[in-house]
Amino acid sequence: MEVDENLSLRDAHNRSTELEQAIQRLGNRDYKLDVNIHIEPLGRHIATPDIGAGEMRQLEMAVESFVNHLQRNYDELINCHEVRVRQVEHHILVSCHCVMKADLSITRIHDVLAAIEDLVKERFPQISRVTIHPEPPEPS
Repeated sequence: MEVDENLSLRDAHNRSTELEQAIQRLGNRDYKLDVNIHIEPLGRHIATPDIGAGEMRQLEMAVESFVNHLQRNYDELINCHEVRVRQVEHHILVSCHCVMKADLSITRIHDVLAAIEDLVKERFPQISRVTIHPEPPEPS
């Protein structure tokens, strides 16, 4: 979702949550849809091996630990959780949620998350894409 680049994380997160909930309402009531909106500032442009479930879970835990250790370098980052690893057409995709300081601009948050995404791909070269969903620390 693209939002005004000066919008606060809190406001951008509220908008993305509303959209996620609207998409979930479109789904079948027998199962919960997993919706993860990636927030981008408006105007910015945004491994082949088959791995088993055990290896995917190990990679999820390794990525979560790695990102949470980045708090030393990025004080905007509070924590990383809900790491998911998926394989699509021989490409490994990672998505996760990061709690970030709520009053920072979405542009600052995006820049920090872009750096974290690059560090994850550098540390884990088998990962093709990293998508991080930022959220504020307190309920919105």
